[in-house]
Amino acid sequence: MGRWELRKTYVISLQRLPGFEKGYCYSRRIMYVDEENYFGSGELDLYDPKGNLFKTQVVLLYPVSIPKTKDVTELLVGPNIGMLVDFINDHVTVSPGLRSCINQDCGKYGYLDIRHYASPEGLTKIIQ
Repeated sequence: MGRWELRKTYVISLQRLPGFEKGYCYSRRIMYVDEENYFGSGELDLYDPKGNLFKTQVVLLYPVSIPKTKDVTELLVGPNIGMLVDFINDHVTVSPGLRSCINQDCGKYGYLDIRHYASPEGLTKIIQ
């Protein structure tokens, strides 16, 4: 399948301030961020109001070549599979991703169409 690489990661635990936690669906979330490039490592843990593990998100990441940079690569997402595992409701959501593009490579996918991505009219049609 490919070469795997262990990477140093910051583990960031977040929780709402006491005055703002009432009624919020998560008591805590843990994010994993790559120490070298600060990208999310594709994982996230969410805890319910009682502090139990509620959901875990995993997105598989891989390096992509940056055009016109003599094979310099950057860690990006896609094409990928993302999974959101709901431990409380025994449910898994699997979401296929789109192929990533960088700079001029995005033109072939239509991502540089300003009318489509930078106008209210175009934005309403993206999901269609």
